[in-house]
Amino acid sequence: MIELKFTKINDNSIRCVISREEMNAQGIDIEELMGDHGKAEEFLRYILQQARYEVDFQTTGEALNVQLSVMKDGDISLMISDDQNAAIHAMLAQFKERLREFQQAIEQGKNAAAKALPVDPAREVLSGSDDNEILEMEVWAEIESLDNCINLAKALNKPEAPSRLLKYKDTYYLTMRLNEDKKSLARSVFSTAEYSENVYSDGPGTYGVEEHAAVIIKENALKELMEL
Repeated sequence: MIELKFTKINDNSIRCVISREEMNAQGIDIEELMGDHGKAEEFLRYILQQARYEVDFQTTGEALNVQLSVMKDGDISLMISDDQNAAIHAMLAQFKERLREFQQAIEQGKNAAAKALPVDPAREVLSGSDDNEILEMEVWAEIESLDNCINLAKALNKPEAPSRLLKYKDTYYLTMRLNEDKKSLARSVFSTAEYSENVYSDGPGTYGVEEHAAVIIKENALKELMEL
């Protein structure tokens, strides 16, 4: 039996996390699942069955939306929603939770470097717009390793987006300008958060990152990182 960690976001949406250790122990190969429709469907059915028992998640099967992300520690995160609108709200809920944790860290003085950084207004931008509205947002991702930068670029798969890669001290900063509808932008922000220590919708210039950071990739950073 596979050990799964469920979080019920609302009646229509759940998040399921499978640890890297558990996947290795059970012989689960994500690339194989992605390439074999039958195995992927069987795996998803198993997850839904367990979700029904553990968090009473019921699906109609009419518009099931599944978003898979590989987290920075190698764990797998699945966002499962019973309709497209719920999928958007689920991603926003998870992003808001990350922002809430970040704000708490500031208030408790656990992250001295973060004290000069603004709390991200992305949640207001996304939650205050119509679903079909095209939004433009500059997103800054604070990332601890080059490997995570590469993994994020591949997960986003947006080689055409204007982007740069900076490095300040031991931290990478990937900045990108996204121009997408609300659903796509929410998905991009959520994916970015999975690989990042912190995510901002405005550059942390007040902290001096942009002024003092070394420019690793001046332009087309997402495209170049995808090719590594």
